[in-house]
Amino acid sequence: MDFKRHPGCDCDAIPLAEWDDDETNDARRDWIFDPGTYFDSLTEDQQDKIFTKAGAQAIRDGADINQVVNARRGMTTAGKCPAYTLEGTTKRGVAASYLRESYRGYWEKLPGGRYQRFGQRRLTPEAIYDSARGDPDLALSLLHANGYLSDASTNLDGSWRWAVRDSAVHRARDKVTDQLAARGLNVHVTPVARRIPSGASKDPPPPDVPPIGSNGSPSGNGGNDYYREFISDYDAIDKTVPLEHILTAEVRAGRIRGGHSFENRDFVIEQVTRGEAFVPDSGKSIFPKQKGGQEALAEWLGDAEHGAVAQALRWPLRVEATGTGGRIVESASVMPDGQVIMLVVVLGRHRKKRPEKYKVETCYPAYGQGVSVVQPDGSVRFRQRRIQ
Repeated sequence: MDFKRHPGCDCDAIPLAEWDDDETNDARRDWIFDPGTYFDSLTEDQQDKIFTKAGAQAIRDGADINQVVNARRGMTTAGKCPAYTLEGTTKRGVAASYLRESYRGYWEKLPGGRYQRFGQRRLTPEAIYDSARGDPDLALSLLHANGYLSDASTNLDGSWRWAVRDSAVHRARDKVTDQLAARGLNVHVTPVARRIPSGASKDPPPPDVPPIGSNGSPSGNGGNDYYREFISDYDAIDKTVPLEHILTAEVRAGRIRGGHSFENRDFVIEQVTRGEAFVPDSGKSIFPKQKGGQEALAEWLGDAEHGAVAQALRWPLRVEATGTGGRIVESASVMPDGQVIMLVVVLGRHRKKRPEKYKVETCYPAYGQGVSVVQPDGSVRFRQRRIQ
């Protein structure tokens, strides 16, 4: 039989009536392939080679082998590390129920997608163990929150017979919460059912558990302290989006400020070519052209509560420090016309006497589909590095 998911495979289907027959069952016992038995038959080195080190470790720690293997589909990487996956995050997906119970979030439909997906990104095993940094309690907590444990219920209430690991996962989450509290971080990882009241904003507050590695980046950059501090200081950020600065190029002191929309590119090229203004040595990055022009870009960037900038601040992929005490936040984003880019949000220190510690100074595309960069000599290059 040729299954759609396994073209040309050697699998066969046995009618349920025959399977219940003891004689038939004995005759076809050798036909059965059990993934768990196969995994246990391998040495640890073989397991790491076939299932990847993180994937194999997740399975050894009790993760469902099917969830681990299938997570490779729909995977997005950051640097060299598979950061998160879309697998299982639709309303019909198993992982979505765990994500919804463990994180604040909402349903969204990506451009070109058929089903709604849960807004919280699902971590891959690689990102989970990168975040845990050898802490077995945090690793177990994140495996559960991201839907890899099939023997633990979503809310860990111990009411299901099959959920034999509820108490163990609950203890692990309590330990992680206590450890973070001891460090002065008000972060809770105990799952609580959260329902959004009618009329309330559909956008979630910051996640209880940092969605990407606790070192600030799955690729190992950024520093643990920066990322943890950012999660803790989320409420101390003035999230107002400076749309006028981003959408309008302005020459001040001979330097081109802002103007990252596609409609500004020709102006930037002209100013640089004539020698009337200059751009940084790294160039001036420009967002991909959108069918709806600057209006569509502005709507996509959003405001303090909704849009791409707000989303990047809620679920950062990477956090670094600037030379002036600010922060640089990176997050993968999908633009209105479907281009996938790496969005950079720059936070500066708030100089005015306000309760906010940081404010959004600007944002621009680092690289991705259709991202162009005006060079210091006026030439244009494309940074179309793929984000997946």
